[in-house]
Amino acid sequence: MVDPIAFGDADPLMTARRLLAFGVDVLSALGPQKIELIVQSRLAYADALVEALPSWGFEPRQAKQLLRLSLTGRRRAPLTASGGLSITPVAGVDDPQLRQLVIDVMRGEPAEEVDELFQDIAGHARHAHLWHILRHGGEPVGYVLPEFFNEEEAKGAIVHVGVRPRYRGQGLGTTLQSEGLRRLKEHGARTILGSTDLANVPMLRIFEKLKYSPLSKQHYFEYCRRAQI
Repeated sequence: MVDPIAFGDADPLMTARRLLAFGVDVLSALGPQKIELIVQSRLAYADALVEALPSWGFEPRQAKQLLRLSLTGRRRAPLTASGGLSITPVAGVDDPQLRQLVIDVMRGEPAEEVDELFQDIAGHARHAHLWHILRHGGEPVGYVLPEFFNEEEAKGAIVHVGVRPRYRGQGLGTTLQSEGLRRLKEHGARTILGSTDLANVPMLRIFEKLKYSPLSKQHYFEYCRRAQI
């Protein structure tokens, strides 16, 4: 997107519409399977743009909350075996226990979303040495996949957290997040970036409990070729 300061006295919404129309024409000539748009809430005209986009042929797909957490000065005790809980490392991206956990966590979701999640996990495989499985009495019940993606700026993220359905509502998501944060801090991370769907209330509550600070929102759209901007 273009920041409103670049428009001068021009109407930012109409300017954005013209720019989008140009961008869609250019991309359409290349024959992509789909055209996606992300709107950052930091834009001064973001709310108006999000409201206008459906009438321009962009269908809303998802809205995310972006967050940040500072690990400086925070101490996190290692997980103990209290309550029958224990934590063990993942044996790599193809670990069969991890794969089964992901399938169980995603049960009931569309097959394409499950495939996308597995592809996303595979894309972070170089960080698999940080990944761990949570067990209850030896049974795998959840997983946490941290990523130390910027060593120069000491930034990390929790890429995925999952808890088997019958173990949800017991605070295990918070336990997994905390363990992932501890592992990242051990490897030198000072700042953690996070994101979740705005509809994912349980995860938003976990972020709030762990003292993450909201940064901005992202709105995702997909262009419908039947419409004209």
